[in-house]
Amino acid sequence: MKRTFILLFAAALLGSLSAFTLISPGKVSISVKESVISIGKEPLNPDWNLAPVLEYLEKPDRVTMDKSKVLVYDKAGICVYEKLTEKERKPTGKIELVRVCFILPKPSDTNPKAVFEGKMKIDDLELHKDLTYEKVRSGLSDWTAQKESAAFTSLTLVRNDVILQFEFTGRGHQLREVHILREAAN
Repeated sequence: MKRTFILLFAAALLGSLSAFTLISPGKVSISVKESVISIGKEPLNPDWNLAPVLEYLEKPDRVTMDKSKVLVYDKAGICVYEKLTEKERKPTGKIELVRVCFILPKPSDTNPKAVFEGKMKIDDLELHKDLTYEKVRSGLSDWTAQKESAAFTSLTLVRNDVILQFEFTGRGHQLREVHILREAAN
C-alpha cells in the first residue's frame, strides 16, 4: 500500500513538473515580419498585450518598478517593459517596449544577467552581436530612418506603427541591443 502511494505520488509530481518546463534561452524566437512582431508564434501587435509573452517566456527572473514595470528574463537576455497607468502608476497589461541584449550590459536592476542566444529576425535579416551598423541599415532598407547617429552608435527605424531602436558599440562594429516599441502610445 505504501509503495503504491509513493509510486502514484512520484508519477503525479513528475507529471506536474513537466507541465512547467521553461523554454530554453537558446530556443527563444523573436521576429518582425511586415511590421508584425512575434515572440514565439504569437503576434504582439496590434494590441501589444503582455499575456502572450508571459505564456511563452513564463515567469520572469525579476520584476522591477521604474518608469515602467520591467520584467527581466536574465537567462534569455530579454527585458519586457509593461506600460503603467498615468496617475495610479498601475500595470496595464500592455507592452511598452521589448529590449533584447546581444552584448552584456552593466549590472543593474533592469539589465539581464546574460545575452540573448535565441533567434531574432527582422524581415529577412537575422540579428546577432556581430551585425554592423551598415549591415542593419542596408538589410532593412524598407524601413524609414527616423534617427541616425553620426558616430554609428545608434539607429532608429520606423515602419507603420513599429519603431526599432538599434544600439551599437563604438563606430558601429557590433550590435549591442535592440528595442522594439510602438510609435504612438495607444
